[in-house]
Amino acid sequence: MEKYDQHQIDEYLLGNMAGDELAFFEKKLKGDPSLQKEVKNQQLLMDAVDTLGDLRMRERVKLIHQRATQQPTLVRRINIRAFAIAAIGLIALGICLWIWLRPPLNERLYADFYEPYPITFSSRSNDTDRQLVEASRLYKNGDFKKAALIFEKYADINNDDKLLLAAGISFMEINDHEKALRYFQTIMDFKDSPFMGQAQWYVALIHLKEGDIEKCKKYLGLLVKEKKGFYFEKALSLNSILD
Repeated sequence: MEKYDQHQIDEYLLGNMAGDELAFFEKKLKGDPSLQKEVKNQQLLMDAVDTLGDLRMRERVKLIHQRATQQPTLVRRINIRAFAIAAIGLIALGICLWIWLRPPLNERLYADFYEPYPITFSSRSNDTDRQLVEASRLYKNGDFKKAALIFEKYADINNDDKLLLAAGISFMEINDHEKALRYFQTIMDFKDSPFMGQAQWYVALIHLKEGDIEKCKKYLGLLVKEKKGFYFEKALSLNSILD
């Protein structure tokens, strides 16, 4: 079963997504029944926590208020103290649930820094080009599982840098890191590849997600060392957080 990034699901449900990020997630959600189920389950859990923190609290406040106005001052003070203790308990429970459900730091950083590289293929009327155009459409719409199968087929036939990158990112998206790393490594073996920086960046992110911080920093270091390129600033920022 495919695993989904809990941080992205939480951000979506909390209304913290906007613009391209929101549009991309909603496209992915529309075409992925498993992701829809994950989102629904997380919404149910959040609703349950809200219910515990709101409805029960309001009911208890109302009940305590009614009892307090009908009883002597001493009993009223005791009830107020009981209410305070109950409130503290509910707050503590909420904090424990938040800590328990919150993703680890490496997964949160991955969600903050990861985004798929925009890739398109144009058609020149032959069958291979048409297949790659279709794969590009699937990729753009978030159907990475189907896109990966097409990109894999043609990337294994010819070691085209762009095809290898598309295959690697598609397999990243479906959490097949072993295949993704194989395609990125092939790109990095081409010393003059125009997609060298992209390959290094995504390899670093895979190791970040897997919790191997040392390997992640190794590839971030290669990007920082260049002191230029599209991923230089991002690599520098992520590297400083991990230090």
